[in-house]
Amino acid sequence: MTASVGTEFQVYHKNYRSLVAFNRNKVDENDPDYVTGRGAAYGAEAMIRYGQSPIDLYLAYSFARVMLTQNGFTYAPRYDRRHTVKALGVLSIVSGLELSVRWEFGTGFPYTPTIGFYDRLRFADVYDSGFHGETGPSYVMLGSKNAVRLPAYHRLDASLSYKFSLGHLSGVAGMHVVNIYDRRNLFYFDRRTGQRIDMLRVYPTATLELTWQ
Repeated sequence: MTASVGTEFQVYHKNYRSLVAFNRNKVDENDPDYVTGRGAAYGAEAMIRYGQSPIDLYLAYSFARVMLTQNGFTYAPRYDRRHTVKALGVLSIVSGLELSVRWEFGTGFPYTPTIGFYDRLRFADVYDSGFHGETGPSYVMLGSKNAVRLPAYHRLDASLSYKFSLGHLSGVAGMHVVNIYDRRNLFYFDRRTGQRIDMLRVYPTATLELTWQ
C-alpha cells in the first residue's frame, strides 16, 4: 500500500493592547485591585505525518513566547512554555484492535522563586507583648515574578483499545498506562515546608464503554 506523508507549518503573532491583571503594586485599600496592561504572543508550529497501513506516525514541534507588561514591569505568565515536542504512533493490529503510544516533552513553566523568609511582628500591644524577645510568624520573601523555570516535563503513555459489536450492542474496551517509565515530573514545591509535589506517576487503568442501538 502506498505511503502517505503530510506536513503542516504555521507561525503567529498576537498583540494584546488591553489586559486586566491584579495590581501587584497595591499598598492600601484605596489602591485599585486591578490594572490594565498589555501583552504579546508569538511562535511557530510544525507537524509531519507518515502513514502506511497498518501504521500512522505523527511528530509535532511548537515554539512559543508570551510576555505581559503591567505598570512598566514585563514578565512571562505562568502558562508560557517555550518548547514542546509531541510524538504519536498508532498501530492497527487487526480489525478493531488498535495500539497507540504517545510521548510528550515540554520545557518548564515559569514561576516566582522563594528567596528567603522573615519574621513579622504585629506590635498589637507595644508595652505588654514582649515583642523584643519574639520572632513572630514566618512570612515568605519572593523574588522577581516568574523569573525562573521549573524542570523540563516529559512522559510516555500507551493504550490498547478494541472496538466490538454484538447485535444491538457495541462498545470499546481499553487498557491504558500513563507515564510508563514513571517520570517524576515536578508540579510545585510547598513554599513553607519545602515538600516536593509531583504530577501523576505511573498509572494503569482499564475502561469499558457500551452502547445500545
